[in-house]
Amino acid sequence: VSQVGVGLLSNRHTLLQVRPLRAFRPMLSTDNAFSALNLYQLAIMSDLSYSNFGQNPVKNPVDSVNFPLDPSVGNFFGDALSNYRESWKVDSSQSSVHRYFPLYEEVPYSKRFEILPFDPTVYEQNKPSDTQEHPANLHFFDDTSKNWLSGKSTQAFITHHDEVVLIAIRGTLELSDWWRDADAAQVPFKEGKGKVHNGFYDAYQALKTFIQDYLDRFHVGQKIIISGHSLGGAIALLLAEALRNSTDNDYDILLYTYGSPRVGDATFVAAAEPLTHHRMVNNNDMIPGVP
Repeated sequence: VSQVGVGLLSNRHTLLQVRPLRAFRPMLSTDNAFSALNLYQLAIMSDLSYSNFGQNPVKNPVDSVNFPLDPSVGNFFGDALSNYRESWKVDSSQSSVHRYFPLYEEVPYSKRFEILPFDPTVYEQNKPSDTQEHPANLHFFDDTSKNWLSGKSTQAFITHHDEVVLIAIRGTLELSDWWRDADAAQVPFKEGKGKVHNGFYDAYQALKTFIQDYLDRFHVGQKIIISGHSLGGAIALLLAEALRNSTDNDYDILLYTYGSPRVGDATFVAAAEPLTHHRMVNNNDMIPGVP
């Protein structure tokens, strides 16, 4: 078996070149002005939010975790890009149909979109317990199991690097999501002004503690970029406006939504005017015009 390495000879000078650890990450603009780059990249991130986290084992890992499911959020951020592999590389040989793939930048490993490391021998909080910490429960929100009786579900992922906290929220996928879409009674928006769609507000309420806990731990002044498609866009708007109104933190919010239905009344819309929100709507799509 051939072995690859460097031979160190006695009485000879040997030059070793050590390459620092590198990673890939999706390029994003932190400028509030509309960006075609963000339009493209965040549409893909919104699409990624429909996939599972892909962690194995999903719950209560003992020794290690891995991310074999491709595509998945965990495989994308926690395996491929952190290991310097361009997941979903733009390559015509990958598919006979037209697809869209992220645009990447090469960065030092420390500036990757972070996924929590898992090593119970090093990190006490990774050890199995009632409060065990592992990548899936820190970066991925899915409350389907908590709402099995009602069938309601909200799904989102969050990750960060030194300049950006990235949040993407899933849109309408299951039958229960349509019931949530239809729950259009107006209720007070406690985090701001006006009244909002009860179904969307209920989904935001389910998600808000998960997001706030992550921000309390990892937000150190980064831009918070939020995206969502359809129902996910409506939830994303409520989340963005609630964070913007936070009295405890001065969050810098940038929001891109795709095909989002209407969320609140005229008072809510007027109050949310300072929010930087780029709202993408297909002219023939009926969803952004309802309720």
